[in-house]
Amino acid sequence: MNNILTEIFDSAVGSTYLGVCITIGVFSAVSLLASKIRNPIIRPLVNPLVCTLIILVGGMVLLNIPYEAYKPSGDIIAWFLTPATVSLAVPLYRQINVLKSNKLAILASVTAGSIASVVSIFIMCKLMKLPVNIHTSLSPKSVTTAIASSITEELGGIVACTVAAVLITGLLGAILVVPLKSLFRIRHDVSWGVACGTSGHAGGTATLIQINEVAGAMSSISITIAGIVSVVLVPIFVALY
Repeated sequence: MNNILTEIFDSAVGSTYLGVCITIGVFSAVSLLASKIRNPIIRPLVNPLVCTLIILVGGMVLLNIPYEAYKPSGDIIAWFLTPATVSLAVPLYRQINVLKSNKLAILASVTAGSIASVVSIFIMCKLMKLPVNIHTSLSPKSVTTAIASSITEELGGIVACTVAAVLITGLLGAILVVPLKSLFRIRHDVSWGVACGTSGHAGGTATLIQINEVAGAMSSISITIAGIVSVVLVPIFVALY
């Protein structure tokens, strides 16, 4: 009986689609729980992205499931990242008039934010005397995974390090997008969206777009602009390092 149960468990663990279903199920359950919480302090802590990650990793550690067993499921979920990012064009289209009215301010703000991100990484890496490949890997942390990974790979950095930095940045953006608005008393939705998209990329945008469509739309266009600016800036600062 124990051998049969072990075989069933091993087969289940090795099932790609089971991993996908569990991930979607956990995310849906946490999202439902988060929607029921009204406390402004507790709600940001019950972030579906962060909680799903903690639950999945914790479960794999407790059950001694290797990452290689889950990776095919993760690859399937990651495949949806591109169409999900493209779908952000829908709220942007709805807010096209807001974009046209603020295009210069948005362009200037995202460019300034991208410069601040790259320069801050440059300075911190210099102060800590980190090797150039680490600096290269961390520099594109504030853009989406696809762009950041391409930049790092092209410049000879460590892609895994870049993915981890981008993930942490996105998770922090998702958690802090609402509290920071209150802390800095941001009242303009366009400003809120630009700040989120420039620094928190898709992670922050995914949270913001559920709260405020105008801010979410501005955040989505900011992701694109930040990616373009970073493609130009990062190689320059890597060469200067």
